[in-house]
Amino acid sequence: MSACGGERLPVSSARPEGTRWFCAHGNWSACGRTAQSCPDENVRVGSRIVNPGDVPKPEQCKEQALATCYTYFDPTVRKTLYDCFVDRIECEGYLKEAERSPAQHRDLSSCGTWD
Repeated sequence: MSACGGERLPVSSARPEGTRWFCAHGNWSACGRTAQSCPDENVRVGSRIVNPGDVPKPEQCKEQALATCYTYFDPTVRKTLYDCFVDRIECEGYLKEAERSPAQHRDLSSCGTWD
């Protein structure tokens, strides 16, 4: 799916179920749908950064209504996945990193807001 100007929006079918996001702040910024999944999402996404610091504990993940996400096709698991972040700045930074690994991140979308 494309937006105006040819921008590829995040694939809606990859959006996880839920109504809230729990996002870490500081050295970590990834989001999960529960406080318990937030640290795991940060380990998965944060593994692309050298020495990001200690993984956040569930209680360090703050609830918020929206997250900014991009989607990509991962050929190793043969499905479209997502990475979500506390805000657009963090999302765009990680998106640039993902663009450097086109073999693992095919059909990258732009960053878009999910509720």
